[in-house]
Amino acid sequence: MTQKEKDEKLNELNVQLAEAEKRTQKIRDELDELSKVQIEPRPRRWRPNWGQKYYFINATGSVTCDIWYNGMDDIHRFAIGNCFETEEEAKFVVERLKVIAKLSEFAEPDDRQWEDSNWTIIYSNEKHEVRAENWYSIQNATLYFESRAKANEAIKAVGIDRIKKYYLGVKEDSKATDEVKECEEERKEAKDEIKVGDEVDDGVGLAVIIGIRDDGTYDGIADIGGRVHIPHVHKKTGRHFPQIEEVIKQMNGK
Repeated sequence: MTQKEKDEKLNELNVQLAEAEKRTQKIRDELDELSKVQIEPRPRRWRPNWGQKYYFINATGSVTCDIWYNGMDDIHRFAIGNCFETEEEAKFVVERLKVIAKLSEFAEPDDRQWEDSNWTIIYSNEKHEVRAENWYSIQNATLYFESRAKANEAIKAVGIDRIKKYYLGVKEDSKATDEVKECEEERKEAKDEIKVGDEVDDGVGLAVIIGIRDDGTYDGIADIGGRVHIPHVHKKTGRHFPQIEEVIKQMNGK
């Protein structure tokens, strides 16, 4: 390579380097401007813009679409929450309404008196289960049932999966699903073996079983003293008190 060729090559590379530095600086400037842009949070309730398509539930319970022109139909649908950004969202609400309607067949009437028996359906994030719960001092916007048996009847009629998804809005990942299956297996094994006199862990504390109810739940004596109702047993501790079993038999005339 001659000196002239070398100089020409160096000049060419310097030109390319200068152009690259300009492009790099331009990108830096754009990134700097972008970092200053304020992102507007999406409103919790979506509302269509003029001329935008939206979905709603019609009189037959089917999902259809319309274009938003600020017409009376548009405004009335939006006012009652019947206005959705996607077809999937609208179909989800249809299924939710079906589940609520079915559960309502087993629930107490709206004009019921506030009494001690206020059974409702809940989901335990700790135990990963749908169950009936009796709330003595809490009242909220939910369905109530006259007894545990009635609530369980409603759960059976609708199905646990549909209740979790459409009524309670539970979203579980694969890990949580595996934990539920494992927990259910443990409870099934425990239930098959539990008898009066066994000490058990109910997830809150220890108790000794003194009775088994017709609905599959238990009565027990807690370690802190006093009689307790035990809806769910996590596991047995391995300890058994035969004297309690004998006392219960004598009380029952056996």
